[in-house]
Amino acid sequence: FLLALSVYHILWLQAMIYPLVTITHELGHALVGWLFGYPSLPLFDFGQREGMTLHGNQNLAVLLSVYLGLSILLFRYRHNSLTSRVLLGVIFTYSIIAFSRLANALIVFMGHGAELVLASILLYFAFANRLLQLRLLYAMLGFFIVLYDLSFAYKLRYDLSYQLLYAYHRSGNSLGDFSRLALSFDGKVATVANLFFWCCFLPPLGSFVLFRYQNCVRDWLSKLKN
Repeated sequence: FLLALSVYHILWLQAMIYPLVTITHELGHALVGWLFGYPSLPLFDFGQREGMTLHGNQNLAVLLSVYLGLSILLFRYRHNSLTSRVLLGVIFTYSIIAFSRLANALIVFMGHGAELVLASILLYFAFANRLLQLRLLYAMLGFFIVLYDLSFAYKLRYDLSYQLLYAYHRSGNSLGDFSRLALSFDGKVATVANLFFWCCFLPPLGSFVLFRYQNCVRDWLSKLKN
């Protein structure tokens, strides 16, 4: 954590890590977009530390492909009652999200959400790896992303000038993700930022819990495979 804090305040080191954050952010939008039937293309501008993802209209063929994949899994594990129940729950939940405005909200959120997922994975690797050098690298990268998102959420919550800049960024061509979420649910950007601020504490906590109970998780996953 101290190493990440140091790197966070050294501009040329920041510049080396920010592309990882940008790539993760835009791929999060794109992958979740495809998952819910919206053909998506991520674009990157590393010079400006920015990116954007283009989304098409919801495509029935893409949705049917997802349902086909889930149906194949359900048929494959039809003799495993636990796996069948889990898959039916996934199909039911997926259907509710895919055909409601929750799909668009999730696509928008999963830019910054993907950053937290990556931070969780990196911090888990830091716990699980035996090599000290790799543990330090994974931990530094994971905590760097957490610090980046904490700083972003804090400024969006309390810094009025930053809120004004964020409201219409990229020279006014598009709304920021949290501005779009706030508009979708008739809320305020500060409210969305506040919720995200507390979400930023999940990667350290979640990665530790996953490492602590990884044997239980493996046992549960083995039951799903059988």
